[in-house]
Amino acid sequence: MGAWESFFVAEAGASAALAGLVFVGVSISLTEILAHPSLPGRALESLTMLISVLILSTLVLVPEQSSPAVGVELLLLGVTRWFVVAMLHVRRLRVIEIHR
Repeated sequence: MGAWESFFVAEAGASAALAGLVFVGVSISLTEILAHPSLPGRALESLTMLISVLILSTLVLVPEQSSPAVGVELLLLGVTRWFVVAMLHVRRLRVIEIHR
């Protein structure tokens, strides 16, 4: 992973900065976001995706990990991210059906 270190450092920095900007944007527009039933889930989805990239980049940067260990960490992170996003989508579809 040594050749990829600078890439993952850049990814960690960029995802942290973008997650912070999304968090501030959500905080500033919280009343407007909460007024629309499907927007809170979208905001959480955006934060989830950016934070998962930050976690992924951080996990890969841990020194002296074996490739299988990194693979298991990334698999668990990917499955967790998929589950969270899938649940947010199911919830949003239910909210849309209720408001029809």
